[in-house]
Amino acid sequence: MSQSVSAQAQQNLNNQMAFIGWLSPVMMGFFSFKMPAALPLYWAVGGIFIIVQTIILNKMYTKPNAASKNLPIGVEDL
Repeated sequence: MSQSVSAQAQQNLNNQMAFIGWLSPVMMGFFSFKMPAALPLYWAVGGIFIIVQTIILNKMYTKPNAASKNLPIGVEDL
């Protein structure tokens, strides 16, 4: 019983986070039309920089999987 309640609460939380994920860019787009040009430019360049930085860091710090190391399944480096 408690697991089903917990799963439902998790689903509600995921829905709220998805809504906020869409609301933020919409609000920034709306405010961009009302602000001077430098602020939307700053937001756009900053966003692009963060995307590129995230891609680079994910490529640098991803762990190789066990299949590429020829290790048995379940064995990990300590």
